[in-house]
Amino acid sequence: MARGRKRKHDPTIPSHIDQTRLPSGIYWDNSGNGRWFAFEPHPEGGGKVWVTVASHTARLSDLHSIMEQRAGKDARGTIGHVMAQFEKSTEFAGLSKGTREHYEKQAKVIRGFKTKLGCTLDALQVSRVTTAVVQAVVESIAKGKPESRPGANDAVPPYPSKANHLLRYLRRTLAWGVRHGHCATNPAHGTKQVKERGEFSMPAHDSYATALALARAGGTLTAHTAGSCPPYLWPVMEIAYLCRMRGIEVVSMTDWHATPDGLRV
Repeated sequence: MARGRKRKHDPTIPSHIDQTRLPSGIYWDNSGNGRWFAFEPHPEGGGKVWVTVASHTARLSDLHSIMEQRAGKDARGTIGHVMAQFEKSTEFAGLSKGTREHYEKQAKVIRGFKTKLGCTLDALQVSRVTTAVVQAVVESIAKGKPESRPGANDAVPPYPSKANHLLRYLRRTLAWGVRHGHCATNPAHGTKQVKERGEFSMPAHDSYATALALARAGGTLTAHTAGSCPPYLWPVMEIAYLCRMRGIEVVSMTDWHATPDGLRV
């Protein structure tokens, strides 16, 4: 196989990077604080675009992990590698179907979580991840993120329960990795869970019956008159109350959710 041209020494590349050992396909942009980028096909075809894959603080091991990940494989020693090996294990196979699907969902979140290094969380070497880093990830998901600027519509809502689910998955996966020699430490051990919202309690039956009667009566009135309400309100209330569904589950329900056995929630 023909080898590409030898890289020229770039004095603007951070001194902690051995330029002779850089992985192929990654390039340095010295604008601002500097960043590492790679090329990928343009989403609309007809050429390539460059995308940032890491910040100037990334180490050489991070860059190799990132490029291996982009090639469709997890570098040995990364969080992604441990997750992939765990999913092939007998321990994972012995879990219930629901638990396996839940863990696969958590793994997907980790593979999409952007770190301050510019790469996703799964591309980090476990040996470089500390308990403080895992705690910061948990806090970040739990707190959410405000808009970068007014009107940007890029705010991320807080998900404390999602953060705790992710933490429990990481604890178990990395603990398995330590036992089976895929990593030496478990940085998720010792990380504290965040406080979740108080449990939602259903209204008392008498209170609900009163509200339902008002909704039924209001649905028969002319729209936009005193005491009127949408005619579909009381059926929605019944579905939510009897099936103990969340609001989002009710309003996003379609005909697909109606099965011969009942509602699929």
